[in-house]
Amino acid sequence: MSKPVARPVAGPTLARDLPRPSDQPAHTHAFDAFAGAVCADSSVAGLSTARQAVDRPGVSGEETLTYGGQSLIVDGRNLTAVMTRIRWRAMDRIHELISGGTAASDPAVKGYVQFLFGEVGGAIKDPASATNRLEHWYHVVSESVLAAVQQRVADAAGTSADTPGKADADAGRKKIGNRYDPTGEIDPKTGQHKLVDSGEQANWCGAFASLLYERGGGNAANSPALGGEGSLRSQFDYKPARKMLVDGQKVDVETYHSQRGSRRTVISFPDPITDPGAVDLQPGDIVLLDNARGLNPDHIQTCESYNRTTGVLTTVGGNEGTGKAEVTIVKRGSRTVPGQPAPNTADENTPKHVRVWGRARWSIVDFEPHVYPR
Repeated sequence: MSKPVARPVAGPTLARDLPRPSDQPAHTHAFDAFAGAVCADSSVAGLSTARQAVDRPGVSGEETLTYGGQSLIVDGRNLTAVMTRIRWRAMDRIHELISGGTAASDPAVKGYVQFLFGEVGGAIKDPASATNRLEHWYHVVSESVLAAVQQRVADAAGTSADTPGKADADAGRKKIGNRYDPTGEIDPKTGQHKLVDSGEQANWCGAFASLLYERGGGNAANSPALGGEGSLRSQFDYKPARKMLVDGQKVDVETYHSQRGSRRTVISFPDPITDPGAVDLQPGDIVLLDNARGLNPDHIQTCESYNRTTGVLTTVGGNEGTGKAEVTIVKRGSRTVPGQPAPNTADENTPKHVRVWGRARWSIVDFEPHVYPR
């Protein structure tokens, strides 16, 4: 297989693999910046899944991965493997630099030295050790890969929000399907109850979030259960238990995610949020909103960006109309996360306010081409 070389990218890049600084934790961004420098040198030549476009012209499923000045053509199904391989090479280099004490003079980290060792070094060093013994390697690598993969979901959200009309919202609703309303009006032509337009209205927001997940490279086998807030939280809590195929063997999904060090997570945020930098949000996360009493989430959107300095959260949702089918559309919105919530109404002396209740985050494994037998 020929060595990948730097070359112009024809058309838009499908993945922004270096997240913007304000959108990621400092150590994740620092590590990705360093990994880009590593990828730009000859160390990337050993990537078995990277190939030049001329090697396999016209093969569907291949995507352009721009990283460290290199434009690599990779099989989309192996994208997480390519990203992981690049980052492990970067982590090996970090180990060499920290252990050898040559960081300041090494050209590969020029411009990143203080940032890199202040943030990444702190994330992987053993705080109880007086030496440079490192730990948490796998966590930092997997965290970085997931952030890069989820950026593709955020990009899909942005593209959808930039598309006029409600075609994408319709596509999201079709994932639920039409259902009969047993209490609804009888259609005189068929003698049956009329169909509820595109399924349960309350689930359209989750169905659209699952559509963006798939467009961002997520495994479609995981998205059908993503409807309302209750079903989402059950799926991310691994309920009910589910099997998947790994190397031809059936294994428990939750167990395998734990073994890989990348579990699905749902967390709730304090109310009110006072420190925007401490909020665990990143592009591609599923954002859970509470439009009522501040107790439980009742709406689902996708995070397009989150600025850790200003606390400005930009989301895209597919059920952002008045609730009627004909005006339910895709829309982008921004809000400032920290600060005291603004009261909306009051009921039984309980102030109501809209707030960011929390977020849900996929596992790396959810973006890999696994099979989930019934």
